[in-house]
Amino acid sequence: MMEAFERQARYFYSRLPDDIVCLEIGTGTGILSAYLHTVLSSLPAVEASADSTTVSRKRAHMTAVDINPSAVEVATETFRRNHIRGQVVLSDLTDSVEQELEHKVHIMFFNHPYVPCPQEEFEAADMHARSYAGGRKGREVLDRLIPRIPKLLSDHQNAAFYVVVLHPGNDISELNQLMADQAGLSCAGIVVARREGIESLAIVRYTRQQLETSGDGDRLPQATPEELLRIIRQNEGTHRPVISNNPVTPKTEEEVSGSQACGALPVHPASHQQESKKGAVDEGENDNEDEDEDDEGMRSFWK
Repeated sequence: MMEAFERQARYFYSRLPDDIVCLEIGTGTGILSAYLHTVLSSLPAVEASADSTTVSRKRAHMTAVDINPSAVEVATETFRRNHIRGQVVLSDLTDSVEQELEHKVHIMFFNHPYVPCPQEEFEAADMHARSYAGGRKGREVLDRLIPRIPKLLSDHQNAAFYVVVLHPGNDISELNQLMADQAGLSCAGIVVARREGIESLAIVRYTRQQLETSGDGDRLPQATPEELLRIIRQNEGTHRPVISNNPVTPKTEEEVSGSQACGALPVHPASHQQESKKGAVDEGENDNEDEDEDDEGMRSFWK
């Protein structure tokens, strides 16, 4: 998901307003929201004052929700340590924020529990297992969210929903149809796809309408099983490191212990779980060489 945010930086800059409202479902440690906040806050504002002597930046307003109280506690600390403008809310999907964020969200994203499992296992899952168990097609939780998306997404024509898709388990063709039928969203395409361990994963973007391609090079590969598999094979053996300063996540003994309950830090080996629940980065971990590479990476998207 982090790589997807980097790849979409030009889209965020040119297609979205300067004040961007973001909503993450199932935040875990809060690392993805913190990272997206970092990316957005680095982008110049489009409507900067002509007489301004300083570079104005886009302003990100983050809301992150999770059903797990331990995850909410850890993500709240992640927000605090990274000076994130926003809130972390205890909620079953979007129950607790739908009224507050109705038709206000520009970027909505969900690293959902995508691992297929027997239905009886899904229904009997404890709080930890609920962080990765997704039912027969790995979409039980996602399918519950889909009808709610139109109520939350802004009326802005470029507001977008990003979701992780496991191939072939999540059935991307069926998911595209569900998005169209239940949420009125069009599949804009695959942002990024690659193999992670034994899993083939993609980040797919959905919007209210198909967008015309402009000079910002926004056209994405079609989200079909064949195209997804082609991109994964093309990226086999490659790794694109994330850029920008890595957000800080809690690392005290108590915090790590609490995060284990939600499949956060460390990752349960059987889950191959989401990026939002992988490898936290502590303060002072990056050396000067890493910082130089990060700065160069952030500049490169303008080229």
